[in-house]
Amino acid sequence: AEGGGSGSGVAAGWTNDNTLAVLGKEAEAGPMVLVDPLGRCIVMHLHSGLLAIIPINRKYNPTAAGEAAAYYKDDKGLSTPSRRSSSPSHSCLGHLFHCRIEERVVLDMTFLQFSSPDVLPHICILHQDARGVQHMTTHVLNLPKRQLYFSQSTALANTSAEWLRKTAVDGGSALLLPVPPPAAPAAAAASTLVTPNNNTTSVAAGSASSSTPNSGGVIVIGQRQFTFCSWTTTKIIPVPQALYLSYTVLPPDPTNGMPRYLLGDEFGNLHLLTVLLTPTTSSSAPTGKVVLGLSLETLGSCNLSRDLCYLGQGLVYVASHLGDSQLIQIHDEPIPVEGAASSASGRGEGNAHDSRSSSINESIDTDMDMLADTTYIQVLEEYTNLGPILDFDLIPTAPPNSAGVAGMGEGGPRK
Repeated sequence: AEGGGSGSGVAAGWTNDNTLAVLGKEAEAGPMVLVDPLGRCIVMHLHSGLLAIIPINRKYNPTAAGEAAAYYKDDKGLSTPSRRSSSPSHSCLGHLFHCRIEERVVLDMTFLQFSSPDVLPHICILHQDARGVQHMTTHVLNLPKRQLYFSQSTALANTSAEWLRKTAVDGGSALLLPVPPPAAPAAAAASTLVTPNNNTTSVAAGSASSSTPNSGGVIVIGQRQFTFCSWTTTKIIPVPQALYLSYTVLPPDPTNGMPRYLLGDEFGNLHLLTVLLTPTTSSSAPTGKVVLGLSLETLGSCNLSRDLCYLGQGLVYVASHLGDSQLIQIHDEPIPVEGAASSASGRGEGNAHDSRSSSINESIDTDMDMLADTTYIQVLEEYTNLGPILDFDLIPTAPPNSAGVAGMGEGGPRK
């Protein structure tokens, strides 16, 4: 739902009545799309300083009647008749609306995860100010009122919002990882996903909770450090300097339910990030577990990943723009590997200019030495990537009247 001008840097979007409206400049960090974990709305950042929000009709039933008698009911139970073929009455999506935000350069967004489904949707935003300093803030979305409450807004009761805010995070931060609440492990949180046709769950979208919200917090992924931030806790760990490009959520640790993530960096290395939890007997911590810190472990190397998708049973699909996409298997125990020494040495050169302390450098060297001999990753299949092709030409070959095609892209020449 985005169209652009001819190199003018001005973006346009389709409105509900199918008219093209100029909305402003395109987002500097590219388009972003979020889906609420409870299936209440879709949030898009397509234009600078603007959020496009599409409510999801949780009561829509396409099989209740034929297409001619299709209907749409919003979260208040009000029926909207079909006025034209482009009306959302024939789909599970409501009318799109826009909300202004103060952040001009948005680097990443995510929804906070709560143990209660009655909490208003919380949008956590990683942004950069005019001086190049990066910050993390939280806004609250009220779908019935079609209103966005800015961080620390006095118009919303403190018992209805959790205002996470962190100023001057690690420079180069580009990812936000939502953490499940300690009272609900990641597996349980995933089971609360609701499809539009599921009528068994009575969750009122946009309704406020009577108790103070309690989210699991968020992890800010930086180039030199990872920062865990929640309402009561902030934990920071130094990491080897790298630009982390992609991530996927892994099943929680089977022994203690600790959330885990798989990260891919600019060198093609894959890392396992674990949120360390500990049981507590304190009566002041009703969730039962508190966050001790973060743990990062390097698993091995693969092609440079643009995106990661966990498929189950230790299988991960590695989507790459600059190389062949891969299907890999993550093993519980390290396996021997050949040719990993060159990859490790290349990674060491990337850390040559790091001004960290000697203890951090020794830890990095130890990890690289282990990678030179063993790995936790096994490549099962590779899928040839023909793009992005920037130019191509025909090459005469034998026999006569035959030719080959050679292409040149960001990943190198192809034939």
